[in-house]
Amino acid sequence: MSKTLFALAIALVATPFAASANGSDDINYTFIQLDAVYEDSGSGEYPWGMALNGSYAFNDNVFGVASISRTKDSDVLDGAWENTNKSWSVGIGFTHDIGNVADWVTKLSYVEKTHRDEWFEVGADGNVESWYAKDSRSGVNVSAGVLGKVSDKLTANAYLGYEDYGSRHDGNFYADFGIGYAFNPTWSLQGSMKLNQSAATFAVGVRASF
Repeated sequence: MSKTLFALAIALVATPFAASANGSDDINYTFIQLDAVYEDSGSGEYPWGMALNGSYAFNDNVFGVASISRTKDSDVLDGAWENTNKSWSVGIGFTHDIGNVADWVTKLSYVEKTHRDEWFEVGADGNVESWYAKDSRSGVNVSAGVLGKVSDKLTANAYLGYEDYGSRHDGNFYADFGIGYAFNPTWSLQGSMKLNQSAATFAVGVRASF
């Protein structure tokens, strides 16, 4: 898995440099975005939900980021078990021109996540009983990579990152790929895929840039 992630990252990092030299590195870092999110963990859990994230450019090289998301799978084991995932983050990012069509982007965020599992069972008296377990964690997420313009309307990014949530949880390397198509200077369609050692997360959404 790690070799596959690295190979994909290298391929997509190179994408902006293969673009036309007529491209522009005028990339907007002030936006708000709403995504539909689906996660495939390969363990019988397939939560989906929504995510809201945004970015604000303080100047040409520094921007702030924030996000909030909620996903849920209520059909595990034929509905006898459901899980809910909530998270939010806030952080800062830095950009550096690496050509006339691309930026090198580094982001550092503080993250809080909550995972809740709930089980249901019909008792002998016909009443439904339930139990739940909850895991909350906080930590940091750091990533770096390339965001570039493939054409006037198309952008692509490839980031490699690392998440760490303290001594009770193993750190996690991941690769994050994205693509965006701009209908006009304000509205664009965005898609992304995040791959780590245990899950693949897919998102499709709409972005409003300012």
